[in-house]
Amino acid sequence: SNAMISARFLLALKLITLIFFLFVFAYKTATFVDPDLGWHLRAGEIVAQTGQAPMIDPWNYVINDQEWIDHEWLLDLFLWNAWIKGYWPIALLLFFLFAFSPIVTWILRTRSSLQLLFVAVGASVIWPIIGVRPQALSFLFFFILYELLVSEWSIKIRKIAFFFLPILFALWANLHAGFVAGLAFWVIVFFIQLYEKIRATKFTFRYLVNIESASLLFSFIATLFTPYHLTLWREIITSTTSPLIAYVAEWQMPLSRLDVPLIIFLGAGAALIFASRKMLPLREVIPMIFFFVSYMQHARMAPFFFITALPPIQRTLVLLSNNTQILIKELPSPHKHLIVLAPSLLLLAMLAYNGTSSMLREPYEPPYEAIRAVQSIPHESCNVFNDYGFGGWMIFENPNAKVFIDGRSPHWKAEDGTSPFADYVELIKKPDTWNTVFEKHHICIVILASEPDNEYANDISKTPSLWMNTFTKLANLFYPSPSHAQLSATLKDAGWCTVYSDSKAIILLKPGSPLCAYK
Repeated sequence: SNAMISARFLLALKLITLIFFLFVFAYKTATFVDPDLGWHLRAGEIVAQTGQAPMIDPWNYVINDQEWIDHEWLLDLFLWNAWIKGYWPIALLLFFLFAFSPIVTWILRTRSSLQLLFVAVGASVIWPIIGVRPQALSFLFFFILYELLVSEWSIKIRKIAFFFLPILFALWANLHAGFVAGLAFWVIVFFIQLYEKIRATKFTFRYLVNIESASLLFSFIATLFTPYHLTLWREIITSTTSPLIAYVAEWQMPLSRLDVPLIIFLGAGAALIFASRKMLPLREVIPMIFFFVSYMQHARMAPFFFITALPPIQRTLVLLSNNTQILIKELPSPHKHLIVLAPSLLLLAMLAYNGTSSMLREPYEPPYEAIRAVQSIPHESCNVFNDYGFGGWMIFENPNAKVFIDGRSPHWKAEDGTSPFADYVELIKKPDTWNTVFEKHHICIVILASEPDNEYANDISKTPSLWMNTFTKLANLFYPSPSHAQLSATLKDAGWCTVYSDSKAIILLKPGSPLCAYK
């Protein structure tokens, strides 16, 4: 029958999509090396050796005795043990599952090729978190929280779950700062439910005194059970409100790097939800709007937005499908088949598009050889200026040396106002100021990326490659387009000598210095 054929066809599409994302998620997890992974490993080593989370930064020479709140200290300890004890493949498997588990759940739930298309598009949007990155763990925890608080299937176990959620948040707060997004989501859902109860009946205080409110309160208290206590919250607020994070790629607006999956997901998803907005529950719509606004400000919020946006989109597709079944049946067979096949063809096209992604073709790896070369050059009386994306692995290669900048320090500022990231941004934006910055910090060696357009090697604001010149100009109004190539050229013109160069990095030495003889 036609129903059996349709079911088999959908099952085939699910298997194709499942196998595709299983492969690309596994491949990217195994091949992509996060620029910050190096310092995460060394932080784990500190925890393993001292038995406590780090409090003072040991690796930055710009600010002495800088307070360091490592909100991922427990995860760092796990990563170090996995690295040093030989079970790194287990760590890779776990991080693959962190990112892939929500995707496979949504794929299995789909009931049409159009629903499957939106899962595939959304999965493409969250690709940047795939790999050994703490964000992948927050993605999984947020997904679990959403399933427990909003999904209809969890109604029967929700009261039981409320007893365990404080434990989840206590663990989450020691693994990654994404727990704040989880608490924000829960607060929104709680007050929506409170509003609906008050709207249905007269308000009574018993609405505020129940197992959910107690669980929410204890979950917040549980986030204080870290080595940093309230200081952790202060650190999160300070780091996320610093104006300098606008120069870090993943904290920029996602539309500054326009791509096809993002356009489809935002455009088509918004149209679908607007058409069915009166039929959707507030507990799905309001969190989606909140995290949409957050995502439009910071690309880093993509996983949370995706988790809150996909369920209402899928619900809308079911509602529209039920309302249009009669109309579709009355269409001539060719038109009917076209309507059925169109989402399937779009799905296959989307998978093909994702299969050619540069994230798969050219997964980022740090410039290991250049980092080892720069640290082998004697420079006891001066310092190294390094690319922002290189700092983490420079720390890993030589934890006794110190770096100018790394992924922990965009918001750091000394009492005298000195900020390594502020100096870094100023120098990359205005290469002609190099002499002032280098004299200030006694710099005689520079290591920069050879490929200034690499998203991960230069995790600094830049104009992406966009389709339309008009959009490029608009993006430039918000984000300058500094280039490490400009700084390299400026230093060469000033007489700095090149002692190392490959496809990933270049090392320059101060002109007139005896170090140039090292060449």
